[in-house]
Amino acid sequence: MQNFNTLKSMVLASGLAFFVMLAVPPMLSVSAADGNGRKLDPRIKPVKPNQSRGKGLNPSITIYDSEMIIAYGKPRKNRKIKVDELEKFLLDLPVSAWPEGRMVSLMECGVASSSPGVREYRKRTWAAVNAVFKRLDIEPNYLPSA
Repeated sequence: MQNFNTLKSMVLASGLAFFVMLAVPPMLSVSAADGNGRKLDPRIKPVKPNQSRGKGLNPSITIYDSEMIIAYGKPRKNRKIKVDELEKFLLDLPVSAWPEGRMVSLMECGVASSSPGVREYRKRTWAAVNAVFKRLDIEPNYLPSA
């Protein structure tokens, strides 16, 4: 009889757990902006600690007053991009766009408006870009502005 009561308790508990799973939506943990947790292609190797930088072969991002431009590929192509499009854009680049490994050059245009809105935009953009780099395990190559 004790085994029957144990079995009955287990059935009730699992039924309750199943009901809770249906009734309560799960908390989602999303690591990529496109919502599916994608990572860079594993064929794109990490940057070596003593690797030289700045050959200009990998993607590079320039932050302006109200936009970002990413240069990529060979021959180089330029594209205006919004911050919230960056992660998907980097994920969609072919392996051939990353000859120096998981590194992206990042700089901001040296000529800037003194408007507080522009300073705030640049500050938020830097933070967002660095967050994308962290999620995708990309090493930033910070370059001075011209």
